[in-house]
Amino acid sequence: PAPAPRAQTSIRGFGDIGLMRFPAADTFAATLGSSNGTFFGGGVEVVLPQNVFINVRLSRFQKTGERVFVDDDEVFPLGIEMKVRMTPVELTGGYRFQRRVRPRSAIPFVGGGIGWHRYSETSDFAQSGDDVDERFTGYHALGGVEFRMSRWFGVTGEAQWTTISDSSGRP
Repeated sequence: PAPAPRAQTSIRGFGDIGLMRFPAADTFAATLGSSNGTFFGGGVEVVLPQNVFINVRLSRFQKTGERVFVDDDEVFPLGIEMKVRMTPVELTGGYRFQRRVRPRSAIPFVGGGIGWHRYSETSDFAQSGDDVDERFTGYHALGGVEFRMSRWFGVTGEAQWTTISDSSGRP
């Protein structure tokens, strides 16, 4: 009998669309009209023969809202347009389980890693100190299932939990 084919290292690109629920829900709802945001991004992943993967992902959220003033839980819109941008760069390592589930094209996986997150708020008529441009470090854990549609195409469902430290380094 012929020997089983040897697993190979694969390198592949990916694109993604994600929905994030912001932990500061009241703040985002007041300034952007929603406590959720849609991220768009992509990256590259290396899958080793041992079913271990490493990927790097860059994504971006951008939305225009309005600066507000809050007094005693009452929100007062200031009529000043504000752009909010978030740009996470994440490095993830993980494990892809053997194809023992049905259908064979479903591949469950788990992983975790570190991310560097840039957050900015800008306004055309901002006073000195009004605009924000900060960077934070965060950690994440994820899990999901990849569905292989063909040799060159797959669709993945994934859930990720992320914690990001504030500017003092506290999560």
